Amino acid sequence: MLPALEDLLGDDPPDLLAIPFLFGEVRWAAAQALAAERRASAVAEPVVLARVPLPLTSDGLSDLATDAGLPLRGGVEGKLASFVELRERGLLPLTDLRLSTVAEG
Repeated sequence: MLPALEDLLGDDPPDLLAIPFLFGEVRWAAAQALAAERRASAVAEPVVLARVPLPLTSDGLSDLATDAGLPLRGGVEGKLASFVELRERGLLPLTDLRLSTVAEG
């Protein structure tokens, strides 16, 4: 399982990550899953992703699209298209993600 999740760390297509709607890149979800798997497997190596877009709600995506002068698109496909266009323009909030894999307690 670990190698498959590690491969997904480079997978940047946007996707619906959660309900209520939360949109982000596949690699964000893969990083969360990889950290949990490493923790369960006692692998103390942290999961690190540089400059990954923060997941956004539907309202967050709509606000960014409006601010950028982009058309508001409905539905999941429309939100994903907005995510891509905002990313291409460098308008998504980015973070350097570092997830600990050391079990707490």
